[in-house]
Amino acid sequence: MYSRRHFLKVAAAGLAMSTKLEAKINSRVHGVRIGFQTYSLRGLRYEAVVSAMQQVGLGECELWSMQVEPTRAEVPDIAKWRSTVSLDFFTDVRKKFNQAGIDIYAYNPTFGGPDRRSAGTAGAPPSPSPAPITDEEIDRIFQMSKALGAKTINSRVPPERAKRIALFAGKYDMVIGIFSLSPDADLLAMSKYFRYDLDIGDYTRLGNDALKFVQDNHDQLTDIHLKDCKFKGVSVPFGQGDSHMKEILQFLKKNKSQIRAHIDCDYPGTGTSVEEVQKCYDYVKACLA
Repeated sequence: MYSRRHFLKVAAAGLAMSTKLEAKINSRVHGVRIGFQTYSLRGLRYEAVVSAMQQVGLGECELWSMQVEPTRAEVPDIAKWRSTVSLDFFTDVRKKFNQAGIDIYAYNPTFGGPDRRSAGTAGAPPSPSPAPITDEEIDRIFQMSKALGAKTINSRVPPERAKRIALFAGKYDMVIGIFSLSPDADLLAMSKYFRYDLDIGDYTRLGNDALKFVQDNHDQLTDIHLKDCKFKGVSVPFGQGDSHMKEILQFLKKNKSQIRAHIDCDYPGTGTSVEEVQKCYDYVKACLA
């Protein structure tokens, strides 16, 4: 027989261990919410992404759908898989992240774009003729995102189907972070759930001023992709480009912004993908020191 005191000690120890295993990783840096676009580790499936984020110390992510869905070799008909797979699958994915202390802030699928499961081209320009998508398929994307625990869906929104997507955003009370390389007030005006999801690197690559975009559209941003690019050039290691990353991070800090800043590492580095992400995070922390 165990004494009551001994029992309480054992129970408390078990509770402490459980709390430790599931403790939220705090990746706020001087108040700025730093997260991670998992496309940065595009060669890894989501299970390995979880371990890498724990290693680097990042507690929030935008989850790229290609790391969750099966490959083309595994499932040729992805539309059928999406419509028939149990939502428990996505709930289990969320649990793996949460148990590691990581939140899935955003889900990054496509609304009828090309099937990129084996292409690895999340930053590629949109297809001029997006693949057809039914209302049932759009609805399913929202269901999957909710099961993942995502607060937003971040994706390109083809203008011709924006109104349809807006209806489902209202149905599920879910923000859409629209990946856009130019301010489009008409598109945002279609729904109170529409916001900008700005990639400061790609915006700079096209010859634009990312800092000005952030300053002018701060209230309409859901999050920012931290990527460094040369002006009208290529992606480079953080701190070597023209994306005004330090100034943008300082702007978020000064304004006590709740906008997420997600590391999006796509330059050719000298280390492993995880090592390069660590370098990116170290640079971000230095910018906010």
